[in-house]
Amino acid sequence: MQKLRMKMPKVFLMVTILILWNVGFIYQWGSGLIPHRGPISWQKMISNQFTVVPHKIGATFLSYLTSRKALMEQIEHKDALELHTSQK
Repeated sequence: MQKLRMKMPKVFLMVTILILWNVGFIYQWGSGLIPHRGPISWQKMISNQFTVVPHKIGATFLSYLTSRKALMEQIEHKDALELHTSQK
């Protein structure tokens, strides 16, 4: 029982890190930092996790809460441009 109690904080920390990593990955996909279609650059995705996501996720979340329609239009417009460019 004592060993289990000592391992619980480590397990909790690891699970928390994995959840945050996935939230960052979802954010990158949803905001168009990585392509919505086709393969992604894992090097870029990992770099974004540490350089872009921490700086932008808070402002994007605030925009989502305060002006969701404008944020969604911006994301959809960026996605449409990406799709149009990839079809050329």
